[in-house]
Amino acid sequence: MSKEIIKKKVPGFPAYLAGSDGRVYSLNSRATNEDKALKVVDNGRYLGAVIMDKDRKKKRMLVHRMVLLAFKGKPKKGQVSVHLNGNCYDNRPENLEWNTMQKVSKISREYGKLSNGTSVMKPVSYTHLRAHETMTGI
Repeated sequence: MSKEIIKKKVPGFPAYLAGSDGRVYSLNSRATNEDKALKVVDNGRYLGAVIMDKDRKKKRMLVHRMVLLAFKGKPKKGQVSVHLNGNCYDNRPENLEWNTMQKVSKISREYGKLSNGTSVMKPVSYTHLRAHETMTGI
């Protein structure tokens, strides 16, 4: 028996839902009358998608940030997104939280590499994270 996917609205993006499976959905596709999982792009660090904001302007957003906004709300000042298990492609709400850069560094040191030798968390600078938050308006 598969676990039911819980979907919540993404604040500021009324046509989208974030799912407990770590995916983002557009509301009610005209073709199927069902929520449709968005196609994502791997930017080499994270999964992202192009969505429309409430003013119908295209905006690039990272999937993990949309899931965090939907399930845990906006971050406090100075907080960044953290993948708790170190896997930047695991965007389930239970693997995400808003926290400090110190927590990001600790997790990066703890998880370092996957068994196949590839890096779980690529180094991310504080400047990169601040720029990303500015770009997404959050």
